[in-house]
Amino acid sequence: MTLLKQLVHRVARIADLEQEVREATVGTGHEEFSGMLGTSSSIHRIYEAIRKVSTNDAPILITGESGTGKESTARAIHERGLRRQGPFIPINCGAIPESLLESELFGYERGTSTGAAGQKKGKVEYAQGGTLFLDE
Repeated sequence: MTLLKQLVHRVARIADLEQEVREATVGTGHEEFSGMLGTSSSIHRIYEAIRKVSTNDAPILITGESGTGKESTARAIHERGLRRQGPFIPINCGAIPESLLESELFGYERGTSTGAAGQKKGKVEYAQGGTLFLDE
C-alpha cells in the first residue's frame, strides 16, 4: 500500500471509531457533557442540576473536594448557559500570591502601585459577558 492509501485508511478508521463512540453514548448523558463521564445515578443528578442552573443568570456556588470536577462542571454550565457566547475565565486563586490577587482580579492603572508601569485589565473585566470561575 502506498503511504497515501495507508493515511486514507487510518483516517477512515478513526472516523468509524468516532461514530461508534457517538452511537454508544447516545442516551447516557455523555453527548451533552463533553469532558464529563459517568452513568451512575449520582452523575445523572449532576447532569440534571447543570441543565437546571444553565437557564438562569445568577451566580452559582460549586463545592467539592479537590479533583472532583468543579471546573468541568462550571465549564458545562457555561457552555449551556445564557453567557455561552462570552469567555470562560478560570482562575486558580490558590496559585496567585495574596498580595497580587486584587490586581489580578480587578486590574490596575498606571502609578497605582509600586511597579505599575502601565494599565492592565483584570480578569473580572475580561470575563464581562461570560463566566469567571474562581477556584481554591
